[in-house]
Amino acid sequence: MKLNNFVYKLLQFYCSGLLCGYILYVNLFLLFFSDKYN
Repeated sequence: MKLNNFVYKLLQFYCSGLLCGYILYVNLFLLFFSDKYN
């Protein structure tokens, strides 16, 4: 049970980290294109 909880927390942290990285990447991409086309 303790191992399962640890794996779940690790997976949750990893997924939230991926999501944050994806959001950051999209924001930089949009910033680059808005700067390029303005």
